[in-house]
Amino acid sequence: MNWADLFERAEAYETDPETIRDRLDAHRERASDGANREGVDG
Repeated sequence: MNWADLFERAEAYETDPETIRDRLDAHRERASDGANREGVDG
């Protein structure tokens, strides 16, 4: 594995629609978890 391979994989990973959707879903889950905790603690 060389740098060119790594960059190519990273670029494919960043632009893959499934990956982007999964990351957005994970981000939303974390955001809602944080909001829920704030509501309970506050």
